[in-house]
Amino acid sequence: MQPQKSPFSWRGALALATLCLLGTILGCGSARRAADSSAAAGGSAVIAITWPETEGRVIPAETKRIVIRVVGESELPHLRKEVVRTPGSTKESVTLEGLPFQSLLFLVEAYGEAAQTPIALGGRTVEIQRGVRASVDITLVENGGKAGEIASKGSAVVLVRDVPPGTSHVSLRVLQNGQVIPNEGEPPSISLSDAKTFTTVPFFLPSLPATALLFQATAFNSAGTAIAQGSRSATIDPLTEALVTVALVTSQPGGGMSPVRASRQ
Repeated sequence: MQPQKSPFSWRGALALATLCLLGTILGCGSARRAADSSAAAGGSAVIAITWPETEGRVIPAETKRIVIRVVGESELPHLRKEVVRTPGSTKESVTLEGLPFQSLLFLVEAYGEAAQTPIALGGRTVEIQRGVRASVDITLVENGGKAGEIASKGSAVVLVRDVPPGTSHVSLRVLQNGQVIPNEGEPPSISLSDAKTFTTVPFFLPSLPATALLFQATAFNSAGTAIAQGSRSATIDPLTEALVTVALVTSQPGGGMSPVRASRQ
């Protein structure tokens, strides 16, 4: 006769298996919550800041500190960061965490020891994506332009709003008296991912003539067709950062654009 197993031993084994299964489920849940928490914390970016040493644009040695500002649909003051420049360096690297997943403008301002006005500026627009640490390379230029031009130059943050779905990239150009102002390289442009969910793309123009200007923005699809346009007039003041908002208007059936509704700030 074989000994009979106690029903309590079966119950104990069943309870142990249940606890193991529950632990596995809770472990998976914890891992999932950790991943969700990490995603909710936002994205990150490494900002590499360069002081140029050629073309008469050397940033003065009295540069003591730099201020980094982040602009999306508006400026995000909680992401503002100030760092002390490493003495004698021509480059600095700063990491920012907790960034929203959207197109962001990173503005860099260089200050002297007691200066209230930045002596050098730089900026770049980058789309922050999930799971990707963005690299943001910014080269500073003297505030107001090259030597001798400072009194006649200003800068502008341009917010291009109402960017429609299907936009592959947004470009911006500036006109003075009907003539396009030359830009270093191609006109300012930012490429966007297919998964974009935001509607505002910010730009920074560090050296503009201090006068009345027309800002024109265009959204293009992946085929290179313009699908939305907008424009806005604004006056740039010397040594001042202007905020210009350009609202895009999508194409109408037949390829035409509806009238641009622009108003002054």
